[in-house]
Amino acid sequence: MPSPSVKSVRPVRVLSRAQREAIVRFCGTAGGARGLRVRLALELALLMGLRASDICDLDIGGIDPDRMVIRLTQRKTGREVELPMPEPVLAAVCDYLDSWRQDFGSDRLMLSVNAPHAPIKVSPVHPADIARLGCDKFTMHDLRRTFATGLLEGGADFRGIAALLGHADTNTVHRYL
Repeated sequence: MPSPSVKSVRPVRVLSRAQREAIVRFCGTAGGARGLRVRLALELALLMGLRASDICDLDIGGIDPDRMVIRLTQRKTGREVELPMPEPVLAAVCDYLDSWRQDFGSDRLMLSVNAPHAPIKVSPVHPADIARLGCDKFTMHDLRRTFATGLLEGGADFRGIAALLGHADTNTVHRYL
């Protein structure tokens, strides 16, 4: 008789303390158009749990600094969400917009650094950017998992984590933790 199949369980990849510290160091010193864009993308993923695709799709009009929220429609789910925006994310948005990002004829927040400054369609953080951080490699989705794990470690319940990640139910959250 064949044995029942057992679903393999892979450990969830979250960033180590050293990786998070490398990101914080980078974000404190990022400059230039590319550096500011990378800083913003890293903070949106690590501090808000946004997917790379959603970071690419962010519209400037979805950022509400008065209410400290970001509104967006998730590309993967099509769900409209409104998420609380931490102060460091607002600071990164302001630095990016004030220092480099001009009105290039697009409402998208993330644009290519080189002319014609078109909206980017793939991750705003490339493997070469991660290599420059001087820490072990990670993916943008690892940042999302790290965000979710941090919420759980901080005492958040599964419903709250699901809401912040834009998941319809708590079962999906278990894959992140």
